[in-house]
Amino acid sequence: MLAQATGAWLIALGVASAHVIAERDPRRLRPAAAGSIVLPVLLAAALARYPHQFHWHSTAAIAYLTLLATMLLTGAIILARGRPRRPPATAPATREETRGNQDGRQRQSPA
Repeated sequence: MLAQATGAWLIALGVASAHVIAERDPRRLRPAAAGSIVLPVLLAAALARYPHQFHWHSTAAIAYLTLLATMLLTGAIILARGRPRRPPATAPATREETRGNQDGRQRQSPA
């Protein structure tokens, strides 16, 4: 049952990723990207805790570790690309601009 639930979650993550790629909007995938970072980290912690339970030299083990590394890398890239962009820095206001509109009238610039 756990494998089926995990498989369904991974398929949903893949469909959401394909949708984001089609729309070219990585900001919408940030929550899933965080999940694709947390999951490999937790699975790596499980491998570190029970290393004797894992067949390190098998083809399946290499494929599994490659999948974990790919998920971690993909999640990090999506989070990096989905960060909100900072607006360009503006010049600080001059003293006259800050004094500017105290009496409710607009100042006219000399022509």
